[in-house]
Amino acid sequence: MNWVISLGAGKEQLPLIRAIQAEGYSCLAFDKDSSALERSGADLGMPISNRDVDAMMASTFFPPSEFSGVMAAASEVPDVMAILAHRLGTPGIPVAAGMLLKDKLRYKEVLKAAGVPHTEAHEIYGGSVKALFDQLGYEVVVKPRVSSGSRGVFLCRHDPMGLVGRMADAADADHSGLIMEGYQEGPQISSDTLIWEGRGTTAPFVDRFYAEFGKELGGSSPSHWAFIERSAANKLIEDAAKALGIRYGTIKADLVLTEEGPKIIELTC
Repeated sequence: MNWVISLGAGKEQLPLIRAIQAEGYSCLAFDKDSSALERSGADLGMPISNRDVDAMMASTFFPPSEFSGVMAAASEVPDVMAILAHRLGTPGIPVAAGMLLKDKLRYKEVLKAAGVPHTEAHEIYGGSVKALFDQLGYEVVVKPRVSSGSRGVFLCRHDPMGLVGRMADAADADHSGLIMEGYQEGPQISSDTLIWEGRGTTAPFVDRFYAEFGKELGGSSPSHWAFIERSAANKLIEDAAKALGIRYGTIKADLVLTEEGPKIIELTC
């Protein structure tokens, strides 16, 4: 019997667990919430945090040959997913890529080195705030280096004093430090791309809608821009995967469609 691991067993992971079972695999789910495990319908559930790699490995009493994959849905744990897959010998993203994708500054440095269009990130330190604000044209996005779900993210236009005041709130959201990016005008897209043997296939390509900046209401599919932008976006994401050394896996990318073409705002696996 082959097993596939689900990193999480909450309501957002239920479709993943059912899909694993529908393909004929048994599902081992990890979630620190034991009540979620009971409701999940997984073949085996263990009340362990899906971020505790050592505890998960210690509890997998099946031999590595019994595992076919490690998967995650609605849980941003590319580092954990990559480490588990590597230790179990299953297909997945490289460990180095998984670690990089937790740090918005570092993976964007990799994209920059490879010439992949993206919203360029700058580290905020000491007295750099005003200089960066001037350099980036007085419209900037500030966000924690390590975070997800738009926590601590805000837009500042032409208000350096307001910028400094709001940075304290953003810093409270995460202790990883802050980065600043120049704001890019254009429609925003949420996408998911399967990377297999280095080639990408982008399936969901969804228009994103906001109540206000950083407060996403949801999305609309098919996208208004799918016909003219999907191909270029798919190529962009393929190039990002190549830069990060990813030949097998999935990439969830948030894009902005600028006058120069699509650019990566953020991505993860």
